[in-house]
Amino acid sequence: MTPLFFNTHHAPAGAFASFTLGQRGASGGLDLERGCPAGESIYIGCESGRTGVFEALPFFDAPVSPLDQFGLTDTSVSSAKKLRVDPFPDAAIQRSVTACTDTWT
Repeated sequence: MTPLFFNTHHAPAGAFASFTLGQRGASGGLDLERGCPAGESIYIGCESGRTGVFEALPFFDAPVSPLDQFGLTDTSVSSAKKLRVDPFPDAAIQRSVTACTDTWT
């Protein structure tokens, strides 16, 4: 059985640049002439059915408030009602990797 979480480099030929994605945590991102993943958090997700909760693929280190993540201040949102990002459970994630695609569902 192929593991679900492993980094894949998506790079245009000759560009000396890559977008790396696939390993849990902040281990991917854009890199230019580095030769290794950027080690950044990547948020790919959607708003859940729960108010103030977003769900995302697990390519970030710790669940954080989008307000904190993007340096936003919203004094109308109380600390008890802050938005948050939760990773999808592993059982809800599917991946298909081919020579030309890396598809996450």
